[in-house]
Amino acid sequence: MHNIKLIRKEPDFFFKKLGHRNINISLKSILDLDKKNRKLIQSKEKLEQEKKIISKKQDKRQFSRSKKISKEIGQFNKSQIKIQNKIETILSSLPNLALDEVPVGKDDSCNKEIKKIGEISKFEFKPISHYEIGKNLNLMDFDVATKTSGARFVFLKGKLALLERAISNFMLDCHTKEFGYQEISPPLIVTDCAMFGTGQLPKFESDQFEIKLEDEKSRKFLIPTAEVVLTNIVRESFIKKEQLPLRLVASTACFRKEAGSYGKDTKGMIRQHQFYKVELVSIVEP
Repeated sequence: MHNIKLIRKEPDFFFKKLGHRNINISLKSILDLDKKNRKLIQSKEKLEQEKKIISKKQDKRQFSRSKKISKEIGQFNKSQIKIQNKIETILSSLPNLALDEVPVGKDDSCNKEIKKIGEISKFEFKPISHYEIGKNLNLMDFDVATKTSGARFVFLKGKLALLERAISNFMLDCHTKEFGYQEISPPLIVTDCAMFGTGQLPKFESDQFEIKLEDEKSRKFLIPTAEVVLTNIVRESFIKKEQLPLRLVASTACFRKEAGSYGKDTKGMIRQHQFYKVELVSIVEP
């Protein structure tokens, strides 16, 4: 999340950089909120100082004034919390600033090819898609998956299911035995705080599967990637320098709505709502 102090110091720089990310936002609104927030803090601190002085004097004639100050401080607190929450909501929705060498463009069609390795294979026959091969070999079944779960799911069967498991096991064994990663079998459900910590919320909320709970105050989500739960292992904790780096690996199911991809490459196993992935996370020195 961006630091409001930096935006306050260099608003033109942030406006320019955010414009490069095709973000249409008025920094004036957040700067106005920041100004109100700081003014409330100053007013509150002034009242708190006055209350301390009254308390030290222990003058009974000032007790009524002290009670009035307490109420005013409470009102300032409520107003300041509301404004602070608005500021944090806006800040958390702003994307990272791109480096100067990143090409500016409206979408990925403006990307520049920096390096190309190898040649695209040329076949003497017309190649068919992965899902056609899977259907022909009776190893993929999209129809049954649609019947049981809806669109964008698949049943893998027989040797293909075995291959999927074998690839995950191979990756886990490779990174635990050769590179010293610790294997983790994590929960597949996380809190909204965990999702916020890795940037899925609030910006990508529409792409997440949220679980309905009876407790409306608590929000839980299916993980879109094991990165969320692995990274949050060290959230709100202190790690000794000697313990670093932490190398973690997990093979989990991942769940994504792919809300913005309807009509794009949706055939076969591309952009599925559920898929399996081996995730590597390293916690290192800053």
